[in-house]
Amino acid sequence: MNESQAFELGRLLGNGAAIAQGIMEFIAGTAAQGGGEGLCITGIGCFAGAPAIARGIILR
Repeated sequence: MNESQAFELGRLLGNGAAIAQGIMEFIAGTAAQGGGEGLCITGIGCFAGAPAIARGIILR
């Protein structure tokens, strides 16, 4: 296929944005999981910590 330069640039920028979004989701998921684990260590915080761990795992 003979694709235009604008098409190629759009695809390149879209791929870069997708990579950046994936990295940010991984960081947010790791932070949520770590925070939830920190709450669960206290014992009482597991009511909030367990859902945070689950959401963090889903994001990662």
